[in-house]
Amino acid sequence: MILESEFNCDFFRAANGNEAIELIKNQGPFDLIISDYKMPEANGGKVFLFNKSLHNTPFILFSGGFLQDFSEFSDFYQVNPHNKFLGKPFNEEELLETVKKMFPATTAPLEKDQEKFVKVNLRHYILYTSSAAEVYIKLAQDKFTKIIDSNTVDAPEKDLLMHYLDKGIETVYIDRRYFNSVMKDAFAHLQEKLLAGRKKDSRIEFAGMPFKVCFEGLNEIGIPEFTIEYTNKIISETIHEFFKDEETKERFRSYCSLQGFAVGHSLLIMYIAAGICHEAGLNFQNSMKKICTASFFHDYPLFETDASEDWLSLDQAKYPDHLFNPPAVAASFLPKTMEIIEDTAKIILEHHERPGGNGYPKKLNSYSISPLSCLFILSEEITFNLIRNDFDPERLRDFLGNIKEEYSSGNFSKFYKACESIFELST
Repeated sequence: MILESEFNCDFFRAANGNEAIELIKNQGPFDLIISDYKMPEANGGKVFLFNKSLHNTPFILFSGGFLQDFSEFSDFYQVNPHNKFLGKPFNEEELLETVKKMFPATTAPLEKDQEKFVKVNLRHYILYTSSAAEVYIKLAQDKFTKIIDSNTVDAPEKDLLMHYLDKGIETVYIDRRYFNSVMKDAFAHLQEKLLAGRKKDSRIEFAGMPFKVCFEGLNEIGIPEFTIEYTNKIISETIHEFFKDEETKERFRSYCSLQGFAVGHSLLIMYIAAGICHEAGLNFQNSMKKICTASFFHDYPLFETDASEDWLSLDQAKYPDHLFNPPAVAASFLPKTMEIIEDTAKIILEHHERPGGNGYPKKLNSYSISPLSCLFILSEEITFNLIRNDFDPERLRDFLGNIKEEYSSGNFSKFYKACESIFELST
């Protein structure tokens, strides 16, 4: 849907790796192959190797891991300079820009008169949409007629859309202002299908250890299921990294056994940061591994105490200088076996700084605090607000509106802008 919204092209779809290989063999060569890594029957590595040996078509690989994790891709960029690796969850704009750079001349863009519109396959629109939008059909060059108005609060009438489909109309044009809502509907529909039948539990295991997470509360404030799924994967991988160091492993197990305020507070920061990270278009895997580690370690001196909700009031938690050791002490507990230690330590050292320069220990401002530290700081501010207000979306929106002037400058700006989209501050 994303590609056809900007380019005139045909698509061949495969349900698994072996089916993709058969398509390449019998229908190729293609202009572009886009593949996941983990697939049934044959993975993306096997698809890539077959393609390399036959047509060497430009190849986009999606994965939640790192490219260097997969031995099949050791010469990925050497065999074809157009090949591209994109981390998951993927960013729509990054995908479009990648394809535009691959085929600046051969991939025909939509006509100039369609700059106002986004082209959508009518079958896809019927299947996925549940939001009102201004929908047009094309009668002739430069001439469009509206068939659905955006003023209604109801979803488009499926019978009306099927009427146009029966008449042989395969494409509709959506006013660009509404395309984001259409894509959110599509994501929600596909995610619901993928997660159908899974038990929605507030308890989850990471590396064999049980944790309690308010998933319903996360959904209610705008953090989607697919972001939670990817975050869970990274949290589990991060804890496995902790376990490589025996001293850290024992400390961490002891800390988690308390199941107090500090544990829930750390986890919530991760999920909030994940939502912002994805919306802001950062490298999700790399950024979130640093954020997850910093979340567990940023107040590590509390690990030696039972920082439980019974005695640690939320007002005290808001002003941790009265309770916590300096950030440098927390950073010193980071396991030396981790490759991301330097960037993670920086997040911990700066997590009490504030955009106005009134934090500590260095009184840095929004332009001198590092970007990932800004992401962490804003996520922690949101976390405290959610805990205080029992995940009330309206109270969160009020809070974010109140801090807009302070948090929409410098390195905080793109993260605050992401918050405006996630938490629908304009509504």
